[in-house]
Amino acid sequence: GISILCLKHHYRINSQDPIAPAYLQLRGSYFLEGDGDFQHGIGLGLATNLVPDPPAYEVGFNAFAQWTVAPTYSLRWWAADEVQLIGSFGIPFALSGDYQAVGLELTLGGIFKIWNGAGLYANVVVSTYFASFVNPLLSLDGGIVFDYELLP
Repeated sequence: GISILCLKHHYRINSQDPIAPAYLQLRGSYFLEGDGDFQHGIGLGLATNLVPDPPAYEVGFNAFAQWTVAPTYSLRWWAADEVQLIGSFGIPFALSGDYQAVGLELTLGGIFKIWNGAGLYANVVVSTYFASFVNPLLSLDGGIVFDYELLP
């Protein structure tokens, strides 16, 4: 499936301002065919910040100045025809000019199919980034998902 128009909002868990900027995210995943209600697969996400992250922090970014690429591994459970629960683990790479950071990310969420392969999703994400400081985050994201099935 592919998710687009995702609004991802981070909440910082350290002494910085608790609200981090919102991000726009595009994520695609390929799930391997499996028997039963469980599938696993790999994915790739690309995200950028929609608003500035104030320079009062150790590293500040203008809007659309920080890009994150995140390869992921996911496990999906079909709870019903319209409902899927998904968990994923990723290793995001944040890039912006001279600033680079690598992180760890754990995502838990669900998809509700509204019509054919289209639906809505929501996730809770726990992540941390390692640069010149450790930046733990709790994020909420949600958006539109398109699930395109390839038949043999």
